[in-house]
Amino acid sequence: AQSFRVIETEIVEDIWFCIDTSGSVSEEKLNKFYAEIKAAVEQYRGLAGKLSFFDTSVTEPKEFSSVEELCEIQAVGGGGTDFHAIFKYMEEHMMQDLPLGIVILTDGYAQFPEEEAAYGVPVLWIIMDTNRQPPWGMCVHVRSNENDV
Repeated sequence: AQSFRVIETEIVEDIWFCIDTSGSVSEEKLNKFYAEIKAAVEQYRGLAGKLSFFDTSVTEPKEFSSVEELCEIQAVGGGGTDFHAIFKYMEEHMMQDLPLGIVILTDGYAQFPEEEAAYGVPVLWIIMDTNRQPPWGMCVHVRSNENDV
């Protein structure tokens, strides 16, 4: 399996970003998730990808190759959280053209699927404001600062 270290040294295309828009994700967290993706787009000039939103279902991925295109994609969601929905969507709609990697931006409040669900696609979990730790994949913990006084 590829790792993100390998991917980030070349032109990065076809990364599937999935932003948690469940009820537990505040607007401030959502803005921070966008900021994380914007930073990646600005850092890796060749970065192009797709963006979906998920709660208990996943929106159809929208392609972007610039910060401007990214910012035009409107968030939808607001229900519960189901990580399984991401991998079920991939299995049903992307098996002919799997993404190079999946970046899941979430607060981590859901049951994690089995690693086999990813079909060998590297997954980076960006988990905000909690110490939740996925049992597989790479994980980065970030803070939104909304809890700071």
